[in-house]
Order: sequence, then C-alpha cells, then structure tokens
Amino acid sequence: MATKFSVMKKFLGLLILTAGLTAGAQEFKGVAVYESVSTHKNAAARVSDKFDPAIQERMKEALSKPVERQYTLYFDKTISVFEEEQKLSMDSPNRRVSPGIVSGKTYRDLKNNFEIEEREIFGKEFLVTDTLKRREWKLENETKKIGSHTCYKATYTIKRSPSKIEGGQDKAIDLTGSPEEIIVTAWYAPEIPVNHGPGGYWGLPGLILSVSNDNMTLLCSTLTLNPKAGVEIKVPNRGEKVTKEEFRVIMAKKLEEMKGMRGTDIRRH
Repeated sequence: MATKFSVMKKFLGLLILTAGLTAGAQEFKGVAVYESVSTHKNAAARVSDKFDPAIQERMKEALSKPVERQYTLYFDKTISVFEEEQKLSMDSPNRRVSPGIVSGKTYRDLKNNFEIEEREIFGKEFLVTDTLKRREWKLENETKKIGSHTCYKATYTIKRSPSKIEGGQDKAIDLTGSPEEIIVTAWYAPEIPVNHGPGGYWGLPGLILSVSNDNMTLLCSTLTLNPKAGVEIKVPNRGEKVTKEEFRVIMAKKLEEMKGMRGTDIRRH
C-alpha cells in the first residue's frame, strides 16, 4: 500500500502554487509545506550483537519503521518561522518523542544573524536563542525539476563527534556506531530569491525545496508565493530566554532528576 508521502511525491507538480512572483518585490513573502519521512534503517542494520537477541530484534523493528511528519515554513526576504503541524504528528502511530521535551516554532532572522527556538521541558517554556552558524555548502552543477521549479543540488558533510550531535533536522542518532560522516543533499530553487529552507537547512541562493540525509527526507509539497491572505511572521515571546548552551545544561539536569525519580520508584516496589 502506497504511503501518503509516496502519493504526495507523484502529485507534487500539481501542488506547487505561485501568486504574483516578483523577484524584486520588497513585500515578497511565501508559505511552504514540507512532508518528512524518517527512518533509521542504517542504524538498525548496525545494532550491536552485544545486546540480547530479543532486544536486538525490538531495536531493529523500532528503527526501521518510517515516521511521517508535516511542517510549514513562513518566510519573507530575510525572516522565517518553521513549525511542525501538531495534528499530523500527534496522529502518527510511529511518532517518537522524548518524554516531556517538546520543540515548537523556530524563528530565524538572517539579516540580524540570530534564531529563537521554542522549547518546553516538562511544562516549563523556554526561548532558546543562538547566533546563526552558516554551513559550508558545496554547490553542484546537477539540476532537477521539483514541481515547476528548476532546482540545483548542494551538499555538505556532517562530521560526527562523540560529545556533540548537530541540532535540528541534522540529528544522527548513534545507537550502534553510526558513520563518522553523513552527506546532506539539498535542492534549491534560485528563481525563489530567499536563503531559507526547512529546519536547520538554509543559506543557499534560493529556497530549499528538498533535503535529505542518512535517515531523513524533507520535500516541499505545497508552495504559495505572495498569498492574497498575506503572511504574518511574529517573534516568539513565550518562555524564559536562555542561550543554547544554558538550555543544554537545564535539559541535562532535568533528565538526571527524572532518572533519579524513576530509580526511587523502582526501589520502592
């Protein structure tokens, strides 16, 4: 049975919408909807034989199941907001979320070089701020059509570190000794004159319509440029403002507290 994602790809050309595209327009705005499918099949194949056979099978089964999600990107020339559509994600039977940790909107300001991400830990809201770090994209000569748009290929390499995993859509879950390098491939449309893209992917000379890595694919299913209803992009303002490093410390402490509480409950029983 075809998945919704595979059906969406077949009809992508019918879903790309444009309304009055003017490259030089000062009020240039748009809305892009992305469909995401992620699995960890490569990690599943590398599950360590040090585990009990029954545990190995459960791990492989869980990692091999596809997870489908939908996101929306609102943007103008220099500012964007990226958010997950909660209705789809909550209805997905294969959705995997760390208990008590929720990610919300990501606001990115390319002109002023900063981003703000909404995060929640066990009911407490945070606004995680950080300066933008440009990726070292390699522009390729290869092209392909996505909908009615001619897209160009770009790649960059994620170098894994035992102590750090890149954020956003770049997360490479290391359960079994994942590869030291992961190649990310993006397809961007120069005729859409913005440097935005889904998740943590941005900085190319055109809107990113598709991006994939070792275990994830994001593909634009609907694109509306200069919609008649307009696009309102607001700076997130709910939650305690912290830096990314401060948030990591807070999250680590909270997870340790939860582990301690679970350990106490087990000993009581």
